[in-house]
Amino acid sequence: MFSSTKKFTANAIHDNVTIQRNDHGVPTITASNWEDLCYGIGYAHGKERLVQMMLLRAIAQGKASEKFAGTDELIEIDKFMRWIHFENDINSELEKLTPDTKLKLDAYCSGINTAAVKGKRPLEFWLTGYKPEMWQPADSLITAKLMGYIGLAQVQ
Repeated sequence: MFSSTKKFTANAIHDNVTIQRNDHGVPTITASNWEDLCYGIGYAHGKERLVQMMLLRAIAQGKASEKFAGTDELIEIDKFMRWIHFENDINSELEKLTPDTKLKLDAYCSGINTAAVKGKRPLEFWLTGYKPEMWQPADSLITAKLMGYIGLAQVQ
């Protein structure tokens, strides 16, 4: 069980952000502005979902076999993902974001990267020798596309 009295406070983009969990582990993130709130969400994701995020990014890029293990299964997944080519229009999609959305997405990525750099290296990364690259705004878009694709495939 998580302790509801355990708080974490960090310097965010403009001010401090506080992350507190209830007894079920659900976080409450308190910030004085949207950018710091996005930073806090990114920090929580980077702290708790780093392995999942890095794996999704590698799969979406068609680089899972290159980054983790060159198994026949991962090579086939990579071939398929490169054929789908989720990265094809990422840059044009990033350009379409409003300046405010870009600031929030940058803050989110900053939170993820801070957690990744300051936190302990996950066991899965030790075992595979994987050294994660910094999380970029494009990574958020490409993983969202992958999750949407998987969701669509599941309802078909």
